Amino acid sequence: MAVESHRKACKAQQDGLFDEEIVPVETKVVDSKTGKSTTVTVTRDEGCRPDTTLEGLASLRPVFSKEGCTTAGNASQMTDGAACVFLARRDEAERQGLPILARLQGFSAVGVPPEIMGVGPAAAIPAVLAQTGLGIDDIDMFEVNEAFASQATYVGCSSVRRAYSTDDQILC
Repeated sequence: MAVESHRKACKAQQDGLFDEEIVPVETKVVDSKTGKSTTVTVTRDEGCRPDTTLEGLASLRPVFSKEGCTTAGNASQMTDGAACVFLARRDEAERQGLPILARLQGFSAVGVPPEIMGVGPAAAIPAVLAQTGLGIDDIDMFEVNEAFASQATYVGCSSVRRAYSTDDQILC
């Protein structure tokens, strides 16, 4: 799962799928040895590692417990980031001349026990489908946060993934 996740992320970045979603950020980087400051502009996520292999990931040590399976290679990186979503009523967006990119039809806040945090989408997705009367085939793509590969694997093995014959409709 982790190798496939890296592959998908790198391919999406290479294909420019996130180019319109990322706002360039200018920052200063200070060389710790010389103290010299350089201005850099960050224009893409830096976590993609196209050379990731199963063998490389298998060689990493677990981070939480000696017997664990979560490693630096199958967990999200510890970096800063930001996101913004602009929601508006359709009539107001049209009045402002803004493009309509999507329509919010439903949402769900589902709690799961803290010891299995991260698997909420496995319960939330079916709840939203039931709430809206939509079926799994009505959805073009599920975009699910992937903090850990094990979490995405669990969510992916839920009823959502079983309905598809291909992983192309699930972006983790």
